Amino acid sequence: MSEVTPELRAQIGETLDTIKSQAEKREGSRFKVVQTGLLEQATALHAVLPVMLDETSLVNRMGQKREVADRTAS
Repeated sequence: MSEVTPELRAQIGETLDTIKSQAEKREGSRFKVVQTGLLEQATALHAVLPVMLDETSLVNRMGQKREVADRTAS
């Protein structure tokens, strides 16, 4: 897995904003139940995604350091 870049974070945020916006536009329609679920999911992703991306980035960096250490040890 590659490093999480600021550009990737921005792109993911924009995608989630679009989902949220589309869900809000459908308010009052026959898709309200689906819309509510999408809105809740988008809101939850907004809350946890930065933490998940930071953890993924940290794990990737730790893995890279371990690979370098393994190569230098052999």
